[in-house]
Amino acid sequence: MNKLETHFWLYGIVPLLILYVFNMYFFQDVLSFAGRDCKYAFTNYECPPLLLEQMDDANRNFGLMSLVIIIWTIWFIVKVFSLSKRQTPRVTKIWMRSAAIIIPIIFAVLFPFVSVIFDIGYLMREYYKLSVYILQFIGGNPGGFGMGYYIANILIFIFIQPFLIFLFYNLWKQEKQKNAWMERD
Repeated sequence: MNKLETHFWLYGIVPLLILYVFNMYFFQDVLSFAGRDCKYAFTNYECPPLLLEQMDDANRNFGLMSLVIIIWTIWFIVKVFSLSKRQTPRVTKIWMRSAAIIIPIIFAVLFPFVSVIFDIGYLMREYYKLSVYILQFIGGNPGGFGMGYYIANILIFIFIQPFLIFLFYNLWKQEKQKNAWMERD
């Protein structure tokens, strides 16, 4: 894959799709409070502080994620246009540029319909249950939270994950230095 295709798929379409799925979850959270507006549900009473706090959190999360999606989309389109200047085939240039504009528009148009039809919260809960079950299985007690589960958590997230991050960072730095030496020669 060349640089344009890598940017288009790995830094554009795939992350935008993931961000839209997370934003659907926050959107459904906002929709769950739509019927419980304090003006209508609590006519003679003041709105409960916990409900107000939950409504504010849902709106804030949805707003922040929407802002991230907008900024990411603009960066994605600008980057595709700048990288496609160097692309020689005219067909590839036209296809990448038009897809970079049209695909986010399709995501935005379908977003409300898909988020109302599918329960993304259910999908996230099932994903969470699966990951917990995998950790329980690694810990030797599927379905239970024994000492093995806690040891598996500690081993994976305290020792193995930081070690892998450090290892891949060092490998990336070595490769970057190697490429810098090759470019100088």
